[in-house]
Amino acid sequence: THVLIEIRDENDVLVRLADNEVTCRVVGDGRLLGLEGSNNADMTDHTDNRERVYNGRLLAYVKRTGTGTIRLSFSSPLLETFEMEL
Repeated sequence: THVLIEIRDENDVLVRLADNEVTCRVVGDGRLLGLEGSNNADMTDHTDNRERVYNGRLLAYVKRTGTGTIRLSFSSPLLETFEMEL
C-alpha cells in the first residue's frame, strides 16, 4: 500500500516549496518499507522512517503483515501530526 503525504496550508493549498523532514511511525499489522520524496538528487536511505518532502509531497510504502489494523503517524517539527488507520 502506498500513502501520499502532502503539506498543505490553512486554506488547503499544497505548499510546493515545503521541504520539511517527516518522520513516519507504524503500529499494528504492518511495517514501513520506505519513504520517497521523488527528489532525484536525494541520496539518503529511503528505507528508514525519515525523509524530506519534495515539492510538498512524500510517498510512504507500507506492507501489511497481518489482518489487523495498521496505524500510521506522520510528524514534523512546526507541523501538526497526522494520524490515520488502514
